[in-house]
Amino acid sequence: MIRDKINQLVEYVTHNHFSDEVYKAKKEYQEVAGEVFEDDRTYETRIAAFLEWFAFDRIMPEKQKCPAEVFLDENANALSADQTGIFMDFTRNTHGIFIMKKIKDDEVTALNLFDDNKYTVSEKESKVIFRKNDLFEGRIFPFQGKNYFSGTFCFHPAESLKFVKDEVKKVAATIQQWEKQVKKINSDANDLQNKIYKTGAEIAKTRVKLDEAGPSASAGKLKIKLMELESKKNELQTQKESLEARKNELESRKIRIEGRFFRERLIQRLGYMNLKWERSRHIALSDIYKN
Repeated sequence: MIRDKINQLVEYVTHNHFSDEVYKAKKEYQEVAGEVFEDDRTYETRIAAFLEWFAFDRIMPEKQKCPAEVFLDENANALSADQTGIFMDFTRNTHGIFIMKKIKDDEVTALNLFDDNKYTVSEKESKVIFRKNDLFEGRIFPFQGKNYFSGTFCFHPAESLKFVKDEVKKVAATIQQWEKQVKKINSDANDLQNKIYKTGAEIAKTRVKLDEAGPSASAGKLKIKLMELESKKNELQTQKESLEARKNELESRKIRIEGRFFRERLIQRLGYMNLKWERSRHIALSDIYKN
């Protein structure tokens, strides 16, 4: 059921809404992931991987969103509430390189090397598809409180694990550095907000004292103090707004767009190495999985 709905959204995006963009996107994709041919053993899987990338990861520069997000924005009134909710969840999918950790009859646990998180995923054919410690590319979609794979996989040879982990670590380290900056900004912004609150309380008290002082000698000093406090509050507010702007830059452009680009570019590079390995088993693995 879920895969039918995923395919439905991909179909909306690739054939009905942004069909003119697909050809251009395919050329971009093949520059990194390699061109596939109908006689390739995994031809259909690799075409499906391209379509998923196009729908959920290729940022449209003029919109700063992926096609699935743009489609939902532009068709909010045409879709039912259920469709909108399901499709919105699909845009929050997790695309990564995984190591299979546990396999049960109807679910698996996989470790995503990009974020070091373990995901429990419902899969009725778990023991047919996976083996423990499998290294693979996959995409996880949330649906009705559970996680599901899209069914589009690229299994990498076990011997490539060290190379793959090292390459993923480079990308993950960059994203994690941005995330640490966001965490630090949040902490600094909270400190500033506390100072703004305390300064605001001081302003309120000073105003009360000024009203009570009337035309006395102390009124002048209170007015000066009030001006200084208001100036301090404005300065603190400006600092907080600057931090929030920096945070938005990190979250929207760095993490969401550049981080996704780096991750997808690596996944595509690894996919191309896998394609060469699939086609040329007589070539040493170390001559394929390398920089």
